[in-house]
Amino acid sequence: MSETAIRKGRTHNAKGAREAILNAAEKAFSERGFNGARIDDIAAAAGYNKGLIFRYFGDKLRLYLEVIQQVDVATRGMQTRVVAALMEEENFHNPERVASLLKALIGEIFDYYLQNPRVMHILQWEMAEGWQNYSQIAEQIDATDNEKIKPLMAQLQKAGLLRSTFDPLAQIIMATFQPILVLALIPIIPMFFASGQRSVPDMARARDFVIEFVAGGLLTCPSNIHSQSHE
Repeated sequence: MSETAIRKGRTHNAKGAREAILNAAEKAFSERGFNGARIDDIAAAAGYNKGLIFRYFGDKLRLYLEVIQQVDVATRGMQTRVVAALMEEENFHNPERVASLLKALIGEIFDYYLQNPRVMHILQWEMAEGWQNYSQIAEQIDATDNEKIKPLMAQLQKAGLLRSTFDPLAQIIMATFQPILVLALIPIIPMFFASGQRSVPDMARARDFVIEFVAGGLLTCPSNIHSQSHE
């Protein structure tokens, strides 16, 4: 028999309760950041009492960790596919293939944040607060991908495919955050133009821009392969 939880006089399974709480927590953290989000509000939005939140997650920081881990699982899959492809000998020594894979990764990341604005807002809160909360949970987040990416990026650098001698792992981390910065800036761009020219940039063209911007900035030979725009 599965574990159950009481919600408004009815019996619900633990999995459903956890999902409802995590969904409410993601919304709260995205709207108010970690420090501004309140457990009472999360419990009310999920439809459960806050005692159940403490029972399942222990405390607010642990709840935050689980929300972040969901994001990590989603983005890790994108990175894993690219790393696996680059590890293939014939791909690693093909500059155009390297550029194509990097562009595909940046495009996927852009699409993910575009479709999941709550996740993007949580990371923006972290940036604004100096990553103080993230630093408390960083060691509990799976770093397996970073352990694979670091030597791979070092090899790309050694092969002369990276423009900069800057730390190769830092380069790819910064590169994968560029879509967040572009998406965050799009709403404010029209404010820099005269009133008659104010219009939000086309999203597909913004996507292409950030892909080419990252590839051109990272690689010595970004190739002539252009990303596919949304129809």
